[in-house]
Amino acid sequence: RRRDAIRRHRIRADLRCRRLRPLWARHYRPEKSRLGTITPLPGCSDERIRIFLATELQPADQNLDDDELLNVHSMELSKAMEMIFSGEIQDGKTISGLFLAFNWIKKNRPDI
Repeated sequence: RRRDAIRRHRIRADLRCRRLRPLWARHYRPEKSRLGTITPLPGCSDERIRIFLATELQPADQNLDDDELLNVHSMELSKAMEMIFSGEIQDGKTISGLFLAFNWIKKNRPDI
């Protein structure tokens, strides 16, 4: 029973994230490219995080829950990479996403 409840919760959470994230995560409607999937806690969890790169951003209204607060910050990718190396960005998921984005851009959009 517990396993089924956890699975239902994951499915609902995944569907909710797929529906809302393009609108609220960046306050923009993006074109997106799938960069990869990471496993944050191998051996402890079967959680998978899909990482996308958003491009061609167009302003859109945020669709936040009543208790959510989100501030959007824009910066150059090179600045974000510097923040990783200086230790200012330490979150593993963020670092994974930035490195995947950096490599994708280098390979697919070298003009950026």
